Amino acid sequence: MLRVVEHHRTPVYAVAFNQTDTTLASHFATIGSNCATVYRIHELLPEAMPIGSTETAVGGGKTAKPKASSCKSKKRRTTQTLEHVSLETVQHYRDADEEESFYCCDWGVLVVDGSSLLAVGGQQRQIKAINCRTGKVHSVMQAHGGAIHDLRFHPIQPSLLLSGSADESIRLWHVLTRDCIAVFAGAQGHRDAVLSLDVRLDGAVFASSGVDGCIKVWDLQSAALRRRIEAATPPMGKAPAPSAQPTHKMPPGCAEPPLPLVVHFPLLSEASLHRRKKDGFLFYVDCVRWVGDLILSRGSEGRAVLWMPTGLDTGALVNKPLDAVEMTPNVLGEYHMRSASGIWFLRFGLNPRRTLFAMGDARGETSVWEIDRRPVRPLATFSLPGPASSKPVTVRHTAISGDSRYLVCAHDDASVAVWALPTKSCVPPSA
Repeated sequence: MLRVVEHHRTPVYAVAFNQTDTTLASHFATIGSNCATVYRIHELLPEAMPIGSTETAVGGGKTAKPKASSCKSKKRRTTQTLEHVSLETVQHYRDADEEESFYCCDWGVLVVDGSSLLAVGGQQRQIKAINCRTGKVHSVMQAHGGAIHDLRFHPIQPSLLLSGSADESIRLWHVLTRDCIAVFAGAQGHRDAVLSLDVRLDGAVFASSGVDGCIKVWDLQSAALRRRIEAATPPMGKAPAPSAQPTHKMPPGCAEPPLPLVVHFPLLSEASLHRRKKDGFLFYVDCVRWVGDLILSRGSEGRAVLWMPTGLDTGALVNKPLDAVEMTPNVLGEYHMRSASGIWFLRFGLNPRRTLFAMGDARGETSVWEIDRRPVRPLATFSLPGPASSKPVTVRHTAISGDSRYLVCAHDDASVAVWALPTKSCVPPSA
């Protein structure tokens, strides 16, 4: 295991591998306080392997208060080494707003030049897309009325970004123009904070979940939404210049975009999976991810459920009366963590092929499951070392590398841990 402690000394809420650029597949980002840090997992040659290991704070402890937002690319010494692997800090971004607390991030790509973008969002209701090639903020998007809890780039149209917020809405953005294209909220939307969202790999629909205990699936292919996306997309070569300000002027010859499309009705809504039977209490659903055409969701009762949203792809739910939106899920598997109940904003991560997922708990343990394995039992479980008298550390978020060789865990004590996964879970580079 490699373990580093980040200098901000606050919880690390999110971690994500760069899955948009194969040349940067060993890079992952973490989010904590008003900081974002990009690391690289570096595999050493046998003759370069150091003897022993150490653990220190990334950034060397305190950092100077910046005058403005900064994203510095600098190499720092390895903080801990395990066998043939070291961890290197590649970039560090610290927001100018000391009151900011980032809760989520996602990797995307800038279609203009192929640069990797890291989108971050949190308490201050702004989304910032950082160009990791230039080290500068490319765009700022602002319209939410509450904290931003999750971000997801569209897998087919990389300029589109979805955000879920405490204001009970999901917004669809165009990263190049910083326009809000659509708002998913209202009559049949979420009734409390949105905590998680994910776009199906074909880009046709996305799922959302939240404090109201509901999981909803929304359409991304309606004719009205397609027209609105086309209206927001700038002509080739006429995208607004990068800016760290949330407002901008359209280039000459480009009309101002219309108001956002408001989508009130999801394709379906599910509220029975994470409900306590004896009294009907709805647990928070703080993580939802697509696994092919299936959905994997986690509730604050401490279990994840793999289920099939029946009838979604048959068109049976489209244009049905509102009382037909509720559906009965087909449960295919349940995954339990011993000490993950009663805590929320604890999210799991999957590998790109969606064959493995990892979920942590409130005692520093993380289990990895093969989704198709039956009977259901963990492939491996990792525990943070430490004396029995020490305070338990919550694993807030996990991420699995593209080749399924490494697991990264983000913790409440500002630490980030990298584990080597069992060999049988690894995917050859050509796979």
